Amino acid sequence: MRYVPRPKAPMLLQSIVPPGKYSDQVAEREFLQEFRTVGLQFTVYAFILGCLLTITGYVLIAARLVNVPINDTQFVRVLILAFLSLSICVFLWASEFTLRHYKLVVGIPLSFAGLSLGYMAILYGWSHPEYSHRLLTALVIAIWLICGFTRLPVVLAGGISVLASAALYLSAVVMKVSDQHAVLMYVVVANMVGWVSCVQIERRERRLFSQSRELKELQKRVQSQLAQVIESTREKDRILNGVVHDLRQPLASLDLYFVQFRNYADELGRDQRLSQLERMESCLNFIRTGVDRLLLRPGENERDLGTVCLSDLIAKVIRIFEGPSSREGVFLKNVSRRGRVINVRSNEVALAMILSNVVDNAIKFCSLASRKDRTVLISVVRIRDLVRLDIIDNGVGLDPEEVQHVFEQNWRGRMAKAAAVEGSGVGLASVKYLCGQLPGHNVALTATASRGARVRLWIPAAELP
Repeated sequence: MRYVPRPKAPMLLQSIVPPGKYSDQVAEREFLQEFRTVGLQFTVYAFILGCLLTITGYVLIAARLVNVPINDTQFVRVLILAFLSLSICVFLWASEFTLRHYKLVVGIPLSFAGLSLGYMAILYGWSHPEYSHRLLTALVIAIWLICGFTRLPVVLAGGISVLASAALYLSAVVMKVSDQHAVLMYVVVANMVGWVSCVQIERRERRLFSQSRELKELQKRVQSQLAQVIESTREKDRILNGVVHDLRQPLASLDLYFVQFRNYADELGRDQRLSQLERMESCLNFIRTGVDRLLLRPGENERDLGTVCLSDLIAKVIRIFEGPSSREGVFLKNVSRRGRVINVRSNEVALAMILSNVVDNAIKFCSLASRKDRTVLISVVRIRDLVRLDIIDNGVGLDPEEVQHVFEQNWRGRMAKAAAVEGSGVGLASVKYLCGQLPGHNVALTATASRGARVRLWIPAAELP
């Protein structure tokens, strides 16, 4: 619902033509409720200020700081003070009634104040005719400011001001002020300025109200679209679960095939029979864990924590990456103490993904180095209730200013871009994310340009030392 000014009105006329109402009656009622609520607050402040000014004048008279005779002007001021005070009480203690009958309840006090000011101008002109035209102009401007604050309809505010202005100009005529034409000009200009102010105030408020409603409607649409996205995600998960279920059957068949193939190899009794077989089995296990990972949802890693043999997991990772590292001329080795079994408390699927990403990244950047002894070392050390896992390479490393960006999504280092290394910059970002999902897991990277890098993982031990 967008507020559109009245059609076919030139830009200059839009400053003086009162804004049109909303075609939607509900929107018009909501706007008037907000518009008049703010106007009522301003009206209360304006009336309180008027009362205080009147009281201040009487205090100055009582203290004999000013010499003003007690005449009809003072009597009118007393009436205005009483009427404004009564209006303030109605505004504060019957605000709902005031908002329902806003034009009547607010318009009457303003009309009374305007006509009273005109009558006071006549009385004041008898004693000070030389200053009456200045007073008249000031009073008209004051009336228009009050009308703008009250948020009365522009036409009604104009009517009140015209009545007050007529009384003010009449006082100039009755007092036979020498520059009556100047007084008339002042009154007309003051009314024009007040009219434009009221028109622009209401026009701006209607525009802001329209934008507010548009934002609310947009928020509702966004929430609706978000609900659709959530429902689509759930539907995707249901489809994905069905696909994963279907994939398990061929994986089970491959498992049976490898068991039969191993038994056949055992019967042959050959020493070299297991090298390629173990690599193929490791690849099959990672395919299986990858399929299982499709079923994981955010927050489930913590619920699936268990005891993981880190030594066996590292051995599987090495068997998988032995072939790629050999082709790249990189020596991949586990330098941990042989025969020692280290168990950690983690999620096996997530931890396998972490190790795979780190080792794959180390091999890639180690292969870019010009040295001959390109090496990736894996080291595991138990330190009290934590296990420290280091993956160290002597590759091209990173510049100091690049280290802080390595875990950012889609970020790639200068050497990776220069050498056109395959990758999308999500490997280490995934490592950081998975470590954040697993309790007690942390990862850090240190690197030196042209000397290599070290990724250090901290993993909770499965049992106390």
